[in-house]
Amino acid sequence: MDIRNITSEPPVIEDDKYLEEIYELQKSLMQGYIGKIEKDLPSYPISINSEKGQLVLKDFSARVIEETAEGYESTSEAIKIADKYGWNMDNISLEDFDMLLNHLQNSNEEQADAFAFFVELMLYANIQPEDIYEYAKKKIVPSTEAVSSYNLNILFNIGYHLQNRSTDIVAHRYLFPLLSDSIMESNGLNSKEISHVNSYIPGFKNMNPNLHEIEDHLLWRVAYHLNIGRNFLKNKTWKQTQELTDIVRYQEQVVLAFINYCGYLQMMGFKPDTFYVLFYKKHMVNEFRQKSNY
Repeated sequence: MDIRNITSEPPVIEDDKYLEEIYELQKSLMQGYIGKIEKDLPSYPISINSEKGQLVLKDFSARVIEETAEGYESTSEAIKIADKYGWNMDNISLEDFDMLLNHLQNSNEEQADAFAFFVELMLYANIQPEDIYEYAKKKIVPSTEAVSSYNLNILFNIGYHLQNRSTDIVAHRYLFPLLSDSIMESNGLNSKEISHVNSYIPGFKNMNPNLHEIEDHLLWRVAYHLNIGRNFLKNKTWKQTQELTDIVRYQEQVVLAFINYCGYLQMMGFKPDTFYVLFYKKHMVNEFRQKSNY
């Protein structure tokens, strides 16, 4: 079972509180893991100064990086298919179309996994949505551009501008469709099937070779801040003496990594509402796997 099998619609989210709802979904899922499926997984939040706590934080940072890397590999395979057709996907064969759908499904699904691990990392580090908003308000957004209220859409926009500081904006100005309604229709999908595919493949549908070339750089900024954060976690089992962690600076690096990741998602074509639908579908898959002891 995977996200293609989920046809149910997520609940309507009011006031764009997608991040808050994702937190709640992930909290409910974690209750099925903590002390059960993952017997050594502790409750959250964790003591950041403890050896065990720091091992958990490092582990979840690594899980985020692993999922984004797997997603990048799948996007690379989709790009190879586009290169084969000179980015004119109207001429794609049915066999390659099926392969393209599989690669794009996987690249999208890996982002849902990465986001879930990000939320779990932040729960263990005692970082709530309001803490993310407060950091963005005080440390990133200039006072001259003050925002009245913060939500996931604002974080996507802030992250987008953070990522633009170190990338060539031209790379994502002229995009070509990897997947569109007309491409799906020409390969035999009806309107209902097209709508369903769009629900689990909201991202990576419009790309170009240059955008994919800088994709790994965008993800490096996420990994960079996660690893700088890891560097604040000094307590190791082999050390004779232990050091107190600068918890605020650690949390700030995790938040910076997350906001940069939100910017990456926006550059790859995701929007908060469409990403939430994708996340919800993967949540339903994981919930099914828990209940069925998959």
